Amino acid sequence: MNGLTVAVGHATVLPDTATLAQPPVRVEVFVEDGARLAKLARLADDWDGEGAPAPSHAAIQRANGVLRWALESGLVATDVEADVLGGVGVVLRAYPRTMSGSAWIACMNNGKDTIVLSRRTDVCGHASWDAGDAAKVRVRDFLASDRSGVAHT
Repeated sequence: MNGLTVAVGHATVLPDTATLAQPPVRVEVFVEDGARLAKLARLADDWDGEGAPAPSHAAIQRANGVLRWALESGLVATDVEADVLGGVGVVLRAYPRTMSGSAWIACMNNGKDTIVLSRRTDVCGHASWDAGDAAKVRVRDFLASDRSGVAHT
């Protein structure tokens, strides 16, 4: 993979058995996203037939960091794709989700990474992902409010 290191693995969530009437069902939360990133690393410029630049090694590595953080935070990456402007887009959701809130994190070739928080068809906020821990807290809190069904502004 040309020296590319990616997150590969899965996590399993088991509910507290004391609160269940039936035995717990094993739920796979994190699917091997490393294969998706490796596929993106092999894209060439014009991968979409309309001149889109291939994701850079740096953008893929930053997306890998997003995926590692998501795994550690109990979030699910539902989509990992190349971005037509050059970079990698990662869509995160809380699990289990009861509403349709998501966080789209764009790891761009130019190094300017962005988060867009949305519910259904409404954009609820956007910010720089480069804000570090504050951005991570914002994403985690937004998706946690989605899990509980509490509106977040």
